Amino acid sequence: MTVGIVAACKHEEKTAIVLCCDWQGTLGDFIKSDDTDKMRYIGTRATVLLAGTLTEADELVFECDAPVKLFSSKADPARSDPDMQEYLNGLRDAVARRKSALVKDYIRRTLSIDDRDFWQNGKQYLTATEHEQLLRKIMAIDLGTEIIIGSTRADDDDAIVRIRSCGLVSWEDQFSTIGSGGLIAESFLHQYDFADQIGLMTCLYRVYAAKVAAEKNPYVGQGTSFEILHGGHRFDLSDDGVKYLKKKVKNRREPRLEFKSDFLKVLEDEKKPKAP
Repeated sequence: MTVGIVAACKHEEKTAIVLCCDWQGTLGDFIKSDDTDKMRYIGTRATVLLAGTLTEADELVFECDAPVKLFSSKADPARSDPDMQEYLNGLRDAVARRKSALVKDYIRRTLSIDDRDFWQNGKQYLTATEHEQLLRKIMAIDLGTEIIIGSTRADDDDAIVRIRSCGLVSWEDQFSTIGSGGLIAESFLHQYDFADQIGLMTCLYRVYAAKVAAEKNPYVGQGTSFEILHGGHRFDLSDDGVKYLKKKVKNRREPRLEFKSDFLKVLEDEKKPKAP
């Protein structure tokens, strides 16, 4: 239960990635904590935002470590497209390994046998109906988490990749969101024009404004973490920077509106005489 937002921008003529998330976590059904760490680092050029079950997220991040590091080390702009395809394929392989591990664990817990035994002899242990039901449950197993990976390359290229709980791996354009507040944040960001790459300060403002909007979801906390990837380094946002953003977002006010009588008109059905 969270919101995570990643967006791309430019700063001092170089690519930058802004990452933002809340701190709120759920302990059990109702108890909430406000100190949950939802960022993970891979090398010096990639950061991952997590949503869902954090233990499941950490397992997935572990599987993604190698393809993320390989992509971040690339430095040939001429190979940008094939490198991206190789990166996405590597992440899809990582998802497949993680899903396979989840299926194996489920079979062991459910039947107390290993998965190879089940695939070879499962029909001998179960009725046809039981076997079909178990297969459906296996097919419905998801990752238990979703993540966004923001990364920059040595040649100053960047990538934002989202892995959904169903296992879909997608290269996102300009920005991406996850978590229970993700749809609110995404809807908010779609109000802006991202056709041209924006500056860092504009990006920080838009991302934070979207995060504040997502706080309308009861499972999104008010505490906020920022990170900026730029030039092969990681940066936090200083207290002064956070205060500046809060002031700018807070100062958005509804315009003064004047109602005029000619704004309303009678519906055509209302003009017709009613039958006795």
